[in-house]
Amino acid sequence: MDEFSIRFLHHTVTVTSTNNSQYIVSYDETVNGVVVPLVLGVIYPKEDIDSGMKWITDDDLSEELVQLLGEMIRDRGI
Repeated sequence: MDEFSIRFLHHTVTVTSTNNSQYIVSYDETVNGVVVPLVLGVIYPKEDIDSGMKWITDDDLSEELVQLLGEMIRDRGI
């Protein structure tokens, strides 16, 4: 399983690939001194006739974040 992390202002977001071309987006939250990974959502590529490859999510992630992470996935080749 390939993964990478990116640090934002208050959280480090981790993107982990799955076997079916989907990518799990998560971050670690400390709860009562225990680090717990929280899943933000799943993103995946979809071919768009007008704009080529577009990144999609069925979760409540912002469009800008989904596209940014999608570009990073493509750049890393995972």
